[in-house]
Amino acid sequence: MKFQRIFCVFSPLYWTLTYLRNKAYDTGLYSSTSFTTPTICVGNITVGGTGKTPHVEYICSLLQDTFRTAILSRGYKRKTKGYLLASPLTTVDELGDEPYFLYKKLQKTNVAVCEKRVLGVTKLLQDNPTIQAIILDDAFQHRAIKAGLNIVLIDYNRPIWNDCVFPGGMLREGTYALERAHSIIITKCPNNLTNTEMEMWKRKLHITKQTLFFTTIKYTSIYEAESKKQHDIPTILSSKHILLVTGIAQPKPMYTFISQYCKDITHLNFADHHIYTNDDYALILQQYKTYRTTIVTTEKDAPKILEITRNQLPIYVLSIGITFLNDSETEFQSLIQTHISK
Repeated sequence: MKFQRIFCVFSPLYWTLTYLRNKAYDTGLYSSTSFTTPTICVGNITVGGTGKTPHVEYICSLLQDTFRTAILSRGYKRKTKGYLLASPLTTVDELGDEPYFLYKKLQKTNVAVCEKRVLGVTKLLQDNPTIQAIILDDAFQHRAIKAGLNIVLIDYNRPIWNDCVFPGGMLREGTYALERAHSIIITKCPNNLTNTEMEMWKRKLHITKQTLFFTTIKYTSIYEAESKKQHDIPTILSSKHILLVTGIAQPKPMYTFISQYCKDITHLNFADHHIYTNDDYALILQQYKTYRTTIVTTEKDAPKILEITRNQLPIYVLSIGITFLNDSETEFQSLIQTHISK
């Protein structure tokens, strides 16, 4: 807390720099590139997880049976540089954990990574000129490219009106940036969110022209990491002891869900995008031998853990999805499909 108060001194400077940068794009001093191929940006204005990956997966699942769809990501913490189109030979280290997971999960969707989004889209369309829709993963601050549809995610548990910009807070830019969004989704909401609370969010965010949606996380299935064999969630999670291994930004909801079934949980909680090492394997192995535990992890972490365990341990993967609240799913689907069809 003491350090946060110290860092707050620098927040006005960071706010000013990001504001001037945005004004340079808004006034045309810096140029933004648009593409005739429909593009959808799924991003946020906060540092840390807001649930982008399951929302990107949802949008691609919605589109890929009708439109030739692609995802372009930065590929955070990958061990490669520049543009790379995923193929069956591509590894998680080359692609990054989130794009690798999406590539494996969405069999009909092209997945590519590139730090420079304009170059990435250009290369994607050169590799596959028939692409009809491109999802830009976490590109809301990447103003060099102008998406046709900007969707901003905000974590229900971290209201942005109580926050300030980095480094004193978790905001990447000031809340004024929401004016660039076409649609806003409040993620990780409780299932029993009331209409009064929804109206409060709309009022606090000063929503005037954007569409506003509310979603919650749901745990959809559990399967063996190596064989992909599906199992019943209560059966697996009702073990005597569970070792939960996560390298994601917000693991608390997963821990809370598992604790409904098992009271004896050991949580190895690593930083977001953690690269697993042999020391981590030794720690996991020690826990397994001590408790004969059931090892559970996320879809994002599973490929990286399999690399270090070399399939020597039984590992279960708990997969997640999203549910729209207030019967708004049809409206959101129409928003996406109308944009792509136009």
